[in-house]
Amino acid sequence: MLVTATALLLAACGESPGNSKTEVIIGAGSTTFTVANAPYTTLPQALGFWKDEGLDVKVNGFQDGGTAVQAVVSGKANIAFPSLGTISRASEKGAKLKAFYNQYNNGFVPEVPEGSNIQRLADFEGKTVGVIGLDSSGTLMLRGAMTAEGSDPGKVKWVAVGDAATAYTFLQQGRIDAAALYDSAYGEIEFRGIKLRPIGPEWFKRLSLQQVGVSSEDYFKKHQDEIVRVLRGIAKATIFAEENPEAAIRIHWKIVPASKPVGVSDEAAMDQAKRVLAARNALTAKDNGQLGGASEEQLKAVDDFMKKAGIVPASFDLAALYDNSLFKEVNNFDAEKIREKARNYKVE
Repeated sequence: MLVTATALLLAACGESPGNSKTEVIIGAGSTTFTVANAPYTTLPQALGFWKDEGLDVKVNGFQDGGTAVQAVVSGKANIAFPSLGTISRASEKGAKLKAFYNQYNNGFVPEVPEGSNIQRLADFEGKTVGVIGLDSSGTLMLRGAMTAEGSDPGKVKWVAVGDAATAYTFLQQGRIDAAALYDSAYGEIEFRGIKLRPIGPEWFKRLSLQQVGVSSEDYFKKHQDEIVRVLRGIAKATIFAEENPEAAIRIHWKIVPASKPVGVSDEAAMDQAKRVLAARNALTAKDNGQLGGASEEQLKAVDDFMKKAGIVPASFDLAALYDNSLFKEVNNFDAEKIREKARNYKVE
């Protein structure tokens, strides 16, 4: 099901769909816009970062990363941010794609309730694992990690739970044994009362390029300048959220009221949201301090993983898919001015 936040975003910023700015459509790999999504959904719009770049950006939510990639292929979205594994698999199947911005490190490490007897990836065999969708990045990553470690993901029962709230209920009821979701979803489950712990070897936890910008090859060739401007708005919003998380959260809540926890005090809701945003900020990918860059070591590590995991064949050419040249231009702004704006920002 497609859920759009466009009306909310435009209304929040006083924008009119009929303005003369260049339109860009982002396909988000989730239909639930939590505060973790704020740096590439609500904040760049609300803070005027995309407007300053001459852009009219609309954000549409899709079920998972795989569905968002399909939207890029079909032209329903211009840019999406799934994992590099999801992009690479689609590319290997014939999709004409170009990947270009390393947004986050690995937030897809599976987690289990604290008292679970699951201790390693092989222990998932014979268990039931809840995932956002059967084609989600979390599903792909756990399948790949199990394969790379010599265990069989075919012996896992995969259950699409759709969101963190349902995953919490299924864990509480014993309908799933574990979850292969993402960092902010785990934060929501823990806030609801189930303490979790991650499962996986250190090399898997350290993988980068787990939320990556992607467009069609054709769009990349013709609209590289627009892509850079979209990413620059996201980079500015990322810095803002790091510098003043409380303001970022309140801005997001104002635009997406349903993202604010209910049934708790404002203080408790803010505490949860800060933990969720802090977990996502900690995953922000940087190369020598610059947002969006990927080192040769990071690219090699994820390439080796995808091939060992069977996500792509040994002949797969990552260099032909991934363009690492945009992030320097993306970072061509005064980051300290953004930090100052964040420090002084008051949410009305």
